[in-house]
Amino acid sequence: QSALALSAAVSAIVLIWFPFRTLFWLSLAPQALGLVIGMFTVEPSRHGREVETNVFAHMREAIAGFKRDWRLRDVSLASILGFALGEAKHMFYPAYFATLWSSWGLGIAGMLTHALGALGFRFAGTLIRRFRELPVLLWANAMSIVFGVTSTAIPTVASPAISSLAAVPYGPSVV
Repeated sequence: QSALALSAAVSAIVLIWFPFRTLFWLSLAPQALGLVIGMFTVEPSRHGREVETNVFAHMREAIAGFKRDWRLRDVSLASILGFALGEAKHMFYPAYFATLWSSWGLGIAGMLTHALGALGFRFAGTLIRRFRELPVLLWANAMSIVFGVTSTAIPTVASPAISSLAAVPYGPSVV
């Protein structure tokens, strides 16, 4: 989250002086560097452990677990839907915020979102130890919904900042 906040801040600074096209070309340098590093990365050998590589056997075991355990089904379904909706919302926000802020301001909104997300992850353990898992999870989901609905239902110049506040409960909800 901190690295994403830093990259969003850099993009905001670049977009103040340069067009979006320049930001695209600048983003190719770290990607090329990552590709080169990835090409020279060697996978460590496995010592004395045979790994099952049959994907169908793994799927059969997973489906049997879903049939057997209703809690696993419920938790998995909640997790799948929560992640899908949250990720769709996260991908939708820049397009929505572009109607409210200039292009360099989108970088600031991204920086704010990821910086607050990093804070949420940082204090997740403290919150969970103090209030237990279920109350923290319920609070996190409720706050995420409140901030999301508030920032989109009442579109103002403050909407990107209000939406960024939803990143704080994200950390405690996934830890």
